[in-house]
Amino acid sequence: MSMSRTAEEKLLNPRPGSKIAEAQDFGIDLTLLASKLKKTPQERIEELQSGMEFLDELKRARRKGQLVKTR
Repeated sequence: MSMSRTAEEKLLNPRPGSKIAEAQDFGIDLTLLASKLKKTPQERIEELQSGMEFLDELKRARRKGQLVKTR
């Protein structure tokens, strides 16, 4: 009888030839995905909101001339 692996185990140790192994070979950071899955949905929402607030701050600073456009 085989024991089923957790999503984290599948991501961190994908079976050769699997779609997950294909993604890893393509360059997808599966450790990042696994760490995100450890968080609760609320924690993920809070992290996204924090990132959005940071981007808003950057936009405000740029509008005020405090940041120089590099492109």
